[in-house]
Amino acid sequence: MYRYILFIFFCLFMSIFVLGGTGTLGLQIVVLGRKKNLDVTCLVRRPSIESDSLTYMGARVFFGDMNDESVLLESLFGCNIIIDAVTGRVQDSFEKVEYDGKLMLLRFAKELEIDRFVFFSLVNAEKFDTIPLIEAKLYLESVIKKSSVPYTIFRLTGFYQGLITEYGNPIIDRTKVYLTDNNMPISYIDCMDVARLVLRSFTSPKFLNETINISGLKAWTPKEVLSVCEKKAGLKARTVYSSIFNILAVRFITSLFESTWYITRKLALIDIIRRNTPDLMVDPQPMFEIFQIKPSELRPFELFVSHYYEQAFEVLFKRYGGSVEDDEKEIDKWRQKGVSVSEVPVSELEKE
Repeated sequence: MYRYILFIFFCLFMSIFVLGGTGTLGLQIVVLGRKKNLDVTCLVRRPSIESDSLTYMGARVFFGDMNDESVLLESLFGCNIIIDAVTGRVQDSFEKVEYDGKLMLLRFAKELEIDRFVFFSLVNAEKFDTIPLIEAKLYLESVIKKSSVPYTIFRLTGFYQGLITEYGNPIIDRTKVYLTDNNMPISYIDCMDVARLVLRSFTSPKFLNETINISGLKAWTPKEVLSVCEKKAGLKARTVYSSIFNILAVRFITSLFESTWYITRKLALIDIIRRNTPDLMVDPQPMFEIFQIKPSELRPFELFVSHYYEQAFEVLFKRYGGSVEDDEKEIDKWRQKGVSVSEVPVSELEKE
């Protein structure tokens, strides 16, 4: 009853500002927030299909650069919770996004007396402080904690959605899946579950000025992820193996030229998996206790993959009109014309 009253209060008086509302996590926060009839404001770079969807959902959308003080301040007006879910693009200036822009956002949060500043970092970030992106997150964590702004820092591992891009799509597209000699387990989670937990944290003071780990039900290695995707898709992946040494060599070459430094920064993330340690394998029990949820409330990876392939194949069948009955009718029509039609074994298709 107490939580229900708090949630009603939250819905009536809280206004959320989401920076990065078109991103993987930010979009889910906006979607869930609007479903709960929350007042949501977003700042995005420029008009796009994604920004149109935010407007369609009922969110207020401002367009502009997060480093533009006037635009940022105008979009923050009337909001009392800031959720920083922005991620710099490959071509963006790293320092401009991760340092200048976010420090200005934190300064405005202090001046406007924001009720909560939400920041996302990486689990066990201290163990990866040689990576520029993680180093920036650690620095911002320290600045946030030293400021007088009420905050909640969520440390994440990885999202199911990223695995679909890396493994799921290439399998049904019959393109190559690239693997390394890495066998590092990571506790992936559905970003929709993360969004739900983030919104739930606003209804309790126990999350105030805390750093909390959010992770999935179990840890997965790359081979285990690939195996699940193959099983649910009913197809064999076309895998290509590359050693981490080769990737490190490419990173060294790109570091020699200023025009390719952005590639070097992206490849710096290889230092996470080259350790091949369980630093991103997290026990979810403390998360269950602080959020007061049960394991059954989180979506398992197997179910997520099954749902994804069901939707993907449904789209393909609708697009190409592919049903078993239609195929049989087409075969009969050609046979009546005297054309010899034979089935191709699945093993031959997998060789393509």
